[in-house]
Amino acid sequence: MKIDLNASLSSVSPDGLEEPVGREIVFSGKEEWVLRWLLKKLEAQGNDARLDPQAWLLMKKLVEQIPVVNVARLLSAHNFLQTLEKTLKDGLAQAQDIRQGQAASPTNDLKGPSDISDASGSSSTLIGTSTPGPTKQSRKRKRPAASMEEIMSTSPPSDNAHLIETLFCSLLGALSQLVEMSTKPSNGESVFAGQYMTAILRTDPNRTACILRSAFNAAEFLMRNDQLSGSAMSLTVASAVASFVTIWEYRSSALTEDLFGRASNEAFASHCLVPALVLLSSCREYQHKYSVLARTVTMLEQLLARHIVLPSRSDFLAAREQGASKASLDSILPSDNTPLALLEPLRSIDSELAPNNTPTAGNNLDMRVVSTIPLLFDVAVRCLPMDTQRKRIMEAPWLEAIFLNLTNQISLPIFSESAVFVSQQSLEIFEQMLQTAIDRNVSLETTILRSIVTRFSGILNIGKDSCRWTLIAKTLKLDANVFLIPTDVKPDPKGFSQPADKLLNTLFSQITTVGCTLLPTFSDDYKLIRSLIVLPLLREYAKARDLSGFLRHWHTELMAHEGSHSTSEDELPDAATSRHLSIWEDVDLINELRSLLESSLTAGQIIKALHSAMPDFEAFLDSGSGSLPGAYASLVVLDAILGAVQREETTDTVSGTVQSISQAITRLLSPSANWPKKHRWRLWHVATLINLQWPQAWSAHTQLHVEDTSTSGFPHIMWALNAIGGIVPSESGLDIVSWSFERYFDVVQAFHFILSCVFVKTRDNSVPSWFSEAVENIIMTIVPLLQYALTEAQREGRDPKFHWDGRPESVTSWDTLIVALATGLLRFPHFLKYATADSRFDLLQKLYRLAHWQDSVSEGNAKTLYMRPLVSVWEGLLEYEGILNNPIVLEDFLGIQVGALESESEPTTPSQGLDMFPDLAIRVLLNLPLAILRRHHREKILDSVLQRSLNLHTTSGFSSLTAHTSLMARLMEVPNASSILATDPAAIWDLARAFDQNCPGPDAEGLYAFEELVKLTLKHLISTKDQDRSRDYLKTFHTRLFDSLAEVGSTPANYGTQRLVKAALSMFWLHRDSLSKPLKEKEVKRLRRMYFDSLISDLMNFGESRRSDVPKPSRTTLLATLDSMTGYEDLLQSDKRRPAINSTFFDILTAMVPATDIADDTMPVESRTAYRVTSQVLTTIYTLVIYTQEKRGTSSMDLPLLLQLLRL
Repeated sequence: MKIDLNASLSSVSPDGLEEPVGREIVFSGKEEWVLRWLLKKLEAQGNDARLDPQAWLLMKKLVEQIPVVNVARLLSAHNFLQTLEKTLKDGLAQAQDIRQGQAASPTNDLKGPSDISDASGSSSTLIGTSTPGPTKQSRKRKRPAASMEEIMSTSPPSDNAHLIETLFCSLLGALSQLVEMSTKPSNGESVFAGQYMTAILRTDPNRTACILRSAFNAAEFLMRNDQLSGSAMSLTVASAVASFVTIWEYRSSALTEDLFGRASNEAFASHCLVPALVLLSSCREYQHKYSVLARTVTMLEQLLARHIVLPSRSDFLAAREQGASKASLDSILPSDNTPLALLEPLRSIDSELAPNNTPTAGNNLDMRVVSTIPLLFDVAVRCLPMDTQRKRIMEAPWLEAIFLNLTNQISLPIFSESAVFVSQQSLEIFEQMLQTAIDRNVSLETTILRSIVTRFSGILNIGKDSCRWTLIAKTLKLDANVFLIPTDVKPDPKGFSQPADKLLNTLFSQITTVGCTLLPTFSDDYKLIRSLIVLPLLREYAKARDLSGFLRHWHTELMAHEGSHSTSEDELPDAATSRHLSIWEDVDLINELRSLLESSLTAGQIIKALHSAMPDFEAFLDSGSGSLPGAYASLVVLDAILGAVQREETTDTVSGTVQSISQAITRLLSPSANWPKKHRWRLWHVATLINLQWPQAWSAHTQLHVEDTSTSGFPHIMWALNAIGGIVPSESGLDIVSWSFERYFDVVQAFHFILSCVFVKTRDNSVPSWFSEAVENIIMTIVPLLQYALTEAQREGRDPKFHWDGRPESVTSWDTLIVALATGLLRFPHFLKYATADSRFDLLQKLYRLAHWQDSVSEGNAKTLYMRPLVSVWEGLLEYEGILNNPIVLEDFLGIQVGALESESEPTTPSQGLDMFPDLAIRVLLNLPLAILRRHHREKILDSVLQRSLNLHTTSGFSSLTAHTSLMARLMEVPNASSILATDPAAIWDLARAFDQNCPGPDAEGLYAFEELVKLTLKHLISTKDQDRSRDYLKTFHTRLFDSLAEVGSTPANYGTQRLVKAALSMFWLHRDSLSKPLKEKEVKRLRRMYFDSLISDLMNFGESRRSDVPKPSRTTLLATLDSMTGYEDLLQSDKRRPAINSTFFDILTAMVPATDIADDTMPVESRTAYRVTSQVLTTIYTLVIYTQEKRGTSSMDLPLLLQLLRL
């Protein structure tokens, strides 16, 4: 019953008093009776009503209809919080049974009242319960109901999980309603009502913590339940956490011992620490997918910071001030360290929802819970002020304390005198904590990190594949002094860690011993050791100005590696017996050293490092293979140092030492030196470096500057030619398919050495006559190999990759060998001008065909678009100034490109060699500067490209036609009077028809290139209108244009012809004054008026088609027509049909503008095209329609449309 007192009270209100505030009186006696009955059922012991979701749904509906004060009174009378706690516990027990595959065993079910008691409180009888005193059996027919036990025993596990899920969701819904009533009383109730409800939901911290623990576990169950959708799960969990955290905030703090929150902190740590961490982990896992969980994550982190981290920090700092704990690291050692009290619950984990977690061997830890410990460490770091270095130093002791305490929780005590079992899971968690320290810029004591490496990385297990490289890498990232400082700054009296120098030597030995086993597959561990351990150590040595120290360690490990792999065999190994390069020979390590060397070492230190290699070379030349490890290690170090010297002053300073080294290299290259052939490629590489930087170093022991008809004056050339001679294919095929990378790379480096000699002598203008003979020899060696590659590429089932990453060990096949040789051509292109015309053209043509083949094969595979080295070589050669400025060599390049363009047949497969579609030739010619192309070159290319464009089929794709047209437009930037485009008016009309057949839309990129081509062609012809040929061209073109408009009677329907007419009319109108001889101005005006009338006719037809059954013009025609309207403002302003045209414009725009406000990728292609074209013609419409003198008044319907268009 509802009584509204507003009307009655207003009539009797005394004068001078304010009008009474209306209040709605609500009588909810029935609802209160049902709620009282429901609370009794929920409170009863041994009753199954608490597990029935319908009960909590009913409660939510009831409390919405009852005043807050009455609800609070009923909840207080029936111990609601105790009922809530029991429900959560029973539900979690059922959830645990479901996860274990066991049936639950509840007692009774929820049933309705069988007899209604009167207001005096007489007893009532409930089904399933017995009450003392006389009872009266109800005559009402009862519907038999199944109990929860029967339901769950007969339902599949998924249905049982759904029942528990529904229970939790229903309970959380009812609780959320109560919490909302405590904060926002409804129906005009006073704040007192909300405070009354708050008092009902308040209890002592210990009981509140128990409720909060169960709530967190219930939320975790919902998140891990596959039956609940993700969005529903996230909303339910977020609401649940917010509601129960509010109840936690209502907890009683009147106890004396909780004045400073100690009881609350202890209760939260004892009951909620583990569930909060587990739930936080799950919420973070789903946070990126469901943004609503972000607030939940923040709440949980705030609880952990407020009740665990900050109180523990306060206790730690207080103990330090009182002297109970020292300020140094010794306070945390196991002998006198007392664990942080609030972290004690982590030692005895008792998760209510962790039946599937398997304890690790050696301890009884729940790994799902333990895996959340890094989250607690992350919260501990983030809740502290760490924005300055001073603050980081002040907080360092506390962060070290909590770090050590947390590591103890995962059974990895850093300072322990006894051996502990180390599980794989614990180490992974440990590494996550180290990564958190790295990400948050936390500084840990060097002693701590050194003990971590000593005890848990496995670094001391020499020769065993048990070293944990990720742990070492993270420790190194935190503090490189773990390995670099030779002695501890602070002594370690208990011997928990090893000295730094011992750790460093052990680490390098482990890399040398274990690293080689990782190399055949180039595994992730290999990359990790190289990128995160060796290279950072190298940078730290350079930062400490001790790069010489790293060179000594490097030399030692190279000797150790070579000593364990060297053999007495002098022959080059094959692919089966090839050894792999170690990490110490890695290209990245050498390149990194080169980048740091000159800035870290003085010229004197560099000379000293170079001199140290000479004794090893001399020992090898004197004693043979017995001293090979030392000689090879010195050669690798020399390779890095010589490649690093770039400064002119350093180059001059070390030139004397390099001369001695060059003599040793010459002796080692000599066939009589017995240097292992598997290492000869590095000799060639060092010789190339010397040749490029110190070419005069050879003059002291060779006759390089002596003119000679043979190579006897410089034997290195002959030795290099002998090295590359074995790659020539024979009649039976290629004999190099089973070579090892050492043999392949020996050929590559010898080839590079010969080319470097040509480069040096070209630079010095002192090329001996025998260099041309050497160039011919290497071309005769490479050309057959390229021909073999072309043959293999065109065979069915063959798939040569022609990919190479620049690493020596990657040259393992003949196709990678070709790429490595081709990079030499790009590095030293000077040799081409010393080759004969025939051999040079043959080499370049085969190289182009291979690059062309690779380019066409890569077009359809996006994964290989970045791996086209042969294409890069060809394009790079045409960017080299020495080739562009050499007319003879440039003629060969252009002849090959034009030959590709003149191919008449269109390709159908990528194996047609030079007849393939010449996209590579088009791309290269587009990038060439016009200044180097003579007129006969341009015209020949123009004619070839035009012919190819006219012969294109629609299957070739519009992109190829666009590329062809773009090239023609670029070439027409300068006059080409004898080209077909400039002499035959029909050619450009034929090209327009090609666009008509291929163009996908009115805003295609190729149309703009075609329009530019038309304008440039007509511009050159108009500029030479006095010549007979140009005058005849323009007259013929004018006649063709007039016939086109007259015959069709409307605008041309095709995109290409439309652009041609538009561009031609704009050029004729622009130059109408200068065209008085070939074309009179009135003829141009007549053509322009005809075209304008055809445009208006199309627009009017569209307007009529919107009002009647007139067939509509195609949308593409309409878009092309609108795009052609620019430039006709003068005709529109004087046109008498302007009002009708204005109306038609608005009709067209209304139909074209999409329903969405912003064009995006989700719109259909046609809508996106319309949106873009509408944007393009908006300026025209805005000028022609809105601001004409006699414009139609803009209606309210038109204004939103215009505003929407203007937003574009």
